[in-house]
Amino acid sequence: MRELITYLVLSCLLHLPAWAQDQSLHLPETSGESVVLYCDREIYGLNEQIHYFASYSAPVEPEGASWSSVLYVELISWDGTKQASSKVLIEHGGAHGKIGIPENIPSGVYYLRAYTLWMRNYSPVSYTYLPLKILNPYSQEMLARPAEGDSNPQPLVRTAAEITEGIVLSDLKDQYECREQVEFEIRLSEDLRPGSYSLGIAKTLGQSSAEYSMGPLPEAEKESGKIEFLPEINGLTLSGSVVDAISNEPVSDARMQVSSYANPFFFAEVPTEKDGSFLYALPYFTGNPELHIIEASDSSLNHKIQLASEFCNKPVRLPYVPLLFDSTEQSILREILVNTQLKDRYRGSDTNIGLSDSLSTAFYGNGASVTYVRDYIELSSLREFMYEIIPQVSIQDNSMGSYISIQGPSCMDIYPPLVLMDNVPVPNNEELLSLPSNRIERIEVLNQAYMVGNTRYSGILSIFSTKKDMSDLAQEGERHFFNLRMLDDKSPVYEYEAALMESSSPDIRNLLYWEPSVSFSEEGTFRVSFSTPDSPGWYVLTLRGTDPVSSSSVLGKALISVK
Repeated sequence: MRELITYLVLSCLLHLPAWAQDQSLHLPETSGESVVLYCDREIYGLNEQIHYFASYSAPVEPEGASWSSVLYVELISWDGTKQASSKVLIEHGGAHGKIGIPENIPSGVYYLRAYTLWMRNYSPVSYTYLPLKILNPYSQEMLARPAEGDSNPQPLVRTAAEITEGIVLSDLKDQYECREQVEFEIRLSEDLRPGSYSLGIAKTLGQSSAEYSMGPLPEAEKESGKIEFLPEINGLTLSGSVVDAISNEPVSDARMQVSSYANPFFFAEVPTEKDGSFLYALPYFTGNPELHIIEASDSSLNHKIQLASEFCNKPVRLPYVPLLFDSTEQSILREILVNTQLKDRYRGSDTNIGLSDSLSTAFYGNGASVTYVRDYIELSSLREFMYEIIPQVSIQDNSMGSYISIQGPSCMDIYPPLVLMDNVPVPNNEELLSLPSNRIERIEVLNQAYMVGNTRYSGILSIFSTKKDMSDLAQEGERHFFNLRMLDDKSPVYEYEAALMESSSPDIRNLLYWEPSVSFSEEGTFRVSFSTPDSPGWYVLTLRGTDPVSSSSVLGKALISVK
């Protein structure tokens, strides 16, 4: 609800007709957002990382107000087929991250595209696209062409001119030996210093890499004007709707509970709006955790929960570009392919596509008492264990059977406790109390009043099973378990592998240096230091950024030879 109110305030600042006569929100003609996308290079081998940097600008008029804070980046083929994806925070007008190229994809020209959740209200034609060449040295298969007779999509067009003046490189030699230390300085002219910049040094074809769009949107492809996605002003969000399973009509005021399964970093409850929609703001978390959602209402109600897709799933067709190289490029191409295969043989793949879940404090903080079942003699059931061992709870009885009550000076026991099994809400009943205690790892009790959304609880009883399987407790109601890709890790996106200087393994990097957020001094200087690899050849230094005044792309290039 807070996000909805924030949006309405911002929409007034944008002079939008926020509420029409039919009481529905309407979109402005354009998103007002701009994303400029750059990569560390233009050509990659299989299993390498694509390091990217994006500068972001929000709608102009709500100056100082929050807008989108999450950038979605995908590697797709010309027909929109997703190959890999990434979600990163937008901070200080920029975002950076990496995408691992999957195994066994055919060689071809793919596209890296970037957008925000707010931009998903518009056609994907309006997103930013960056064509990249990907080579698979282990297969002769090529990315499939469009079928004969397929209609041609709009051509890609450059979104901004390039500025190449005002960049000076000092102390940079034309030639270096293998494993030689490189030290040089970059200086920018005063008018370019406020911009945001990335710096990459890589074995590449030296082509100019800049963001593209698909030009003016045809009238036939414009959206209906309905707002489906609100801007993510405070990080990642999860949205969806609840409808009647028979009539498909929206269900309002349904209490929706979302929680993280097994890892208790998140639990929240919100009611659905008049149109049946709901929205959760998620805490910062990395990895791909399993979440759970349930309607905390009468389980006899025949309702259907619909979750919004994580990434854009609207169809798009981009220009098919054949993977072609001239005679000059072929020697560099062979070097890249050889380095890719040698790296795979000596040190294996470094894609790291799978993300491990982070560790986090429970959503109710550190104030709960924790009891490990293994620390005590085995008791037959959870009822017996709680009665004998845990003083903060008591077992009560009524006409419906036995249930658990939490005791404490500030419990407000007129309200029920929130009872969780592996951080999933479960009924507080006889079945729970009858569980064998040897299925339980630990029990956490917060014996003080707690509020989730608008619902008050006398406290929290959080039970964790030994096998993280909810102790095979029977589940009621329309429950859904699903995995959600969270934000990418904030750890450094590129390691310079200084340890290779002391190693007997060959240094066969295609990427020598990558800094997605170059910090220039007040005098406009930046010092660069790295070591050359064992593989000789030409390497291209590329400084990219966006001029804050003209919004033009800034480009600085230099060739380095390693003998």
